[in-house]
Amino acid sequence: MTKEKAMEKEEKVLRVIKERRAAEGHRIPDEVAQTMKIGMEGFLTERETRVIEEACQEFHLAFAFNDHQKGRLDAKLIPPVRIHTVEHECWNDKGPAYDFGIAGEVTELLRAKMDSFVAEPTASPYANKWFVFRKPNQSLRWIQDLQKLNAVTIRDAGSLPQADLLAESHAGRGIYSLIDLYSGYDQLPLDARDRPCMAMHTPVGQLQMQVTPMGFTNAVAEAQRRMLAVAGNMFPAKCKPYINDNPVKEAREKNETEVQPGVRKFMWDHLQDIKKLLRRFLEYNITASGPKSILAVPEVTILGFRCGAYGRMLDPVKTDKIAQWPTPLRTTTEVRVFLGVVGFWRIFIKGFAKIAEPIRAMIREEGTLDWTKDQEAAVQTLKKILTSEEVTLAAPCFNDEVGRPLVLETDGGPLAVGGVLIQKGEDGRERPIRFESRTLNSSERRYSQFKKEVLAILHCLKTFQTYRFGRRFILRIDPTNVVGALKN
Repeated sequence: MTKEKAMEKEEKVLRVIKERRAAEGHRIPDEVAQTMKIGMEGFLTERETRVIEEACQEFHLAFAFNDHQKGRLDAKLIPPVRIHTVEHECWNDKGPAYDFGIAGEVTELLRAKMDSFVAEPTASPYANKWFVFRKPNQSLRWIQDLQKLNAVTIRDAGSLPQADLLAESHAGRGIYSLIDLYSGYDQLPLDARDRPCMAMHTPVGQLQMQVTPMGFTNAVAEAQRRMLAVAGNMFPAKCKPYINDNPVKEAREKNETEVQPGVRKFMWDHLQDIKKLLRRFLEYNITASGPKSILAVPEVTILGFRCGAYGRMLDPVKTDKIAQWPTPLRTTTEVRVFLGVVGFWRIFIKGFAKIAEPIRAMIREEGTLDWTKDQEAAVQTLKKILTSEEVTLAAPCFNDEVGRPLVLETDGGPLAVGGVLIQKGEDGRERPIRFESRTLNSSERRYSQFKKEVLAILHCLKTFQTYRFGRRFILRIDPTNVVGALKN
């Protein structure tokens, strides 16, 4: 198939989708608008809530509430996803066999996927495995097993934003929205020339994917790249996409001045940003999820971090699971899993490396898996810190170097070195921005205390270099060892 034929085929699908859209009624009548996730109790005025509902109704085609309403990225603006592989032989794997109790549901699901242009009939030399599972709402989800395709696919080097830095960039704002795509991967078309290698044997015949499956090795990189293009000049000041999620953030200053009766300026400005993003969705022919999108709220959860005007804190849903983590940890795998989970939030924990050292020592070459009081105490300490409501990190401010300078406080200990980046808040109190620590290796543990203090400084300067680059900051250290070294 030529490139022109592939594009012609994709444009035909787009025409059908647009014809369906033109034939349907209004997607967000008043009764639907009132069910959308707008504001929180006591945060918006009644008039502000209504203004946002009216905006959703104005851009109703940018939202989808079922599979037939979802959009499809316009191939004329952003080319379909390509699959580049190394030389290989085709494979032909059988599909699963489902009993009569579920076979009807599976057949109905597959036909619905064809009707919504997720899959299409094919005659391909390839056949991949697939399966379905039941979601919490009892509906079926279709999963493609693309391990063999992924093994021969040339990997895309595209990457995602670092989770904690993405959350930090949203901290300290007065209002947020989180606009979630409706089945985001199903809105990213595959180039028609590459679809045959995603074929499968199914009860309704051999099908191939028309869109990018979630299990494809390059799906994340391709989705992120396309959503950055959709965000356009809204990135990074107003919107930083993360695959399907499109958080919209407002300025740090919360202007409460009324711009019209019952509507405050900070909310009005935020609404203009929401409209701008929805306008771009319409331009690129993609749709947000009406039931899932969250509009105009004072705080929002981004990748496990709760962000609000106060800064950022841990998501209680995640930390509750840590509180229930069973002990003792008996195997190397259990130890690594626990350290990996709590380590994700290490920036919230002062002296994390020192606290976790008894646990980490269990998986070193000379360590043992014996569970002692030291390991139990370390686990309980980490649980206590992570489940505390007082664990909050401030959002950094770079606009007042004189009145609110960054303070780098470091410390060198016998087992670990670390520090904390600090800044005064508007109330004049110092608050942590993030903590950092690392364990000392066997050679470093024999350093003099003065050298450990210097090592702590060097480590923190490197770790926090993006914060201090081109800016004045205050270095705060324990003077005892410095004075002793100067005397010598």
